[in-house]
Amino acid sequence: MKKPFTMEVSLEEVCMIVKFCEGAGRSPLDVLLKACGKPDSEAEPYIFDISRFVDIPNYTTWEQIEERIPVSRTRRGAQNDVYLGLLSQLLKWNESKVSAALSEKRGRHRIYFSKHDHEIRMSGRNIDAHPIPGTDWFACTHMNARQKCDILYNLLLSLGFSKRYSWLIAFLPDNKRPQISGFSIGAPK
Repeated sequence: MKKPFTMEVSLEEVCMIVKFCEGAGRSPLDVLLKACGKPDSEAEPYIFDISRFVDIPNYTTWEQIEERIPVSRTRRGAQNDVYLGLLSQLLKWNESKVSAALSEKRGRHRIYFSKHDHEIRMSGRNIDAHPIPGTDWFACTHMNARQKCDILYNLLLSLGFSKRYSWLIAFLPDNKRPQISGFSIGAPK
């Protein structure tokens, strides 16, 4: 287990680090290592551009940072836009590898991904198949946010992403702000 360490930084620097972590989808450790000219703690096969999927406030006080909480996406259309957008980025990164992984993802009866929308629709009642933007793939979107997150999480793990990064990305369809793990912030005593 890694030993925790303490570091003194100004409020302005903490605000900048938190905003960057949430906006770029990177861990605080990766941000600090990059600032020091060191390699990331875990090299990911691909880094998502999550900037259009997140809603990051402009932090200015310790209280705002200490009290930051996830903000849920309540509209299904917004969840689908993020879900399909992340899948699109994955397919553009490595189409052959991701296509093979998508072909294997399915439920007991439901087909989650296919190049033919009717295959998805025929796998259950009232099932919607939406095109994944910029690709020839379709995705089942007739699920709640948690199911989409689980499918994304397992897909990312199967493609070689770390558990921490997979978790952060997979929960974006459900949360307007990334959930950052691995650090805590407290006001000076």
